[in-house]
Amino acid sequence: MQVTKNSVFSTSRRGRISESCTPVRRRTSGFGVPPLGGAFCAVDSLASRLKAELQTRSLKAEPVFATFGDAPSRHAAAKITPAPAGNSGFTLFELLVAMVTMAFLLLLLLNMVDVATRLWRTNETRAEAYREARAAIGVISRDLRNLAATTNRAHFLWRSEALAQLASTDGASTGSAVFFLSRLPPTAQDPASNRSEICQVGYFLAFRGTPASTNPSLNLYRYFRSSDPTFDALASGSGLFADTAAEADATELLARHVTGFSLQAFTATNGSLVDFTPSDATPTPDLIGIEISAISQETAAKLAPEVASWTNTNSPVIAPVVQTFTTHARLPRPL
Repeated sequence: MQVTKNSVFSTSRRGRISESCTPVRRRTSGFGVPPLGGAFCAVDSLASRLKAELQTRSLKAEPVFATFGDAPSRHAAAKITPAPAGNSGFTLFELLVAMVTMAFLLLLLLNMVDVATRLWRTNETRAEAYREARAAIGVISRDLRNLAATTNRAHFLWRSEALAQLASTDGASTGSAVFFLSRLPPTAQDPASNRSEICQVGYFLAFRGTPASTNPSLNLYRYFRSSDPTFDALASGSGLFADTAAEADATELLARHVTGFSLQAFTATNGSLVDFTPSDATPTPDLIGIEISAISQETAAKLAPEVASWTNTNSPVIAPVVQTFTTHARLPRPL
């Protein structure tokens, strides 16, 4: 005897169709195959019941639970609604608006980067010029503090006497100038001529071109000769502070784009400071004030190639950006 499933459907209160299986006794044929008539009757009965159920209910019915064999499954009724034709993508107008907005933002970003780059370059060139002027202040004050003070007035040339040592083509009437003897260690001299410590030192302004630019500018130069040639000049009684041209081998560029170089010398008299006047009694001052004014390379490019445009401190080009550095140096007195 073989047991088959005969599906009988019943509708619950919530509109669900359930299936109950009842064993049906079937007779088999001589070859052990059950007759097909009963199977077709069961399928027809299932189809007719489903058709009747669907006719009485709408397509929006709740999910249907059915059991086929021993595994339950859930099928949810879903209504497929086609998407409107206008919502399938971006319109041409929307794409144009997005592209214009992105281009505007990109231009703003590039402009910000360009401004930041130019500002960084300006600050770098300005800082470089100011670093040179600040370093020059330190070098000048060091050399003056190491002054080799003597009673010989030819060993300390000040103002008009110092300017007379300069070539007229270098702007001899510009700013201050000073030449003197200074005690410097051998490490601060030329290794080939440093057998002593007495050296020739001087500072002055000259309107010349620089290795970085062929356009002339007002620069601060340092005159320096080591101890060996200085000893020879002292022994011969002549030749001190010679060859002071800006392009000479004895001079070196100390600071570029200098608009002012001022030296103020004082002598201590009765507990107070008075302006220094060279004399046999006071061949050297007791205190010197040093002031250097400098501008950046960008500002220097805007000035005319003449000395007058560089020394005009009230110029609208120089006044807003000029930087001034000051210090003072106390000098030793002659023994």
